[in-house]
Amino acid sequence: MLNRIEVAQLMSEAAGMNVEAIDMPFNEWTQRAQIPEGSLREGLRLMFAEYDTHGLSGGNPLVLRAILDREPRTFSQYITELAIAKRKAA
Repeated sequence: MLNRIEVAQLMSEAAGMNVEAIDMPFNEWTQRAQIPEGSLREGLRLMFAEYDTHGLSGGNPLVLRAILDREPRTFSQYITELAIAKRKAA
């Protein structure tokens, strides 16, 4: 499983620019991301608290393969596809 520093590195490489992983208090992040108060914000707060406590297992690739009816992409492949699509749209 990748940590946030490794994710930022993958994003940096794919985008051709520096992406930095930083710690930001939840309330500051929700304000910057313009997440409205209410059930969405509270659900995100609970989800992130759970991840902070227990991590994110990453799911089950067999189940994902069955849902998608194809081989799942790696996270690195996904980030690269996003960067390519962004460049094509520009």
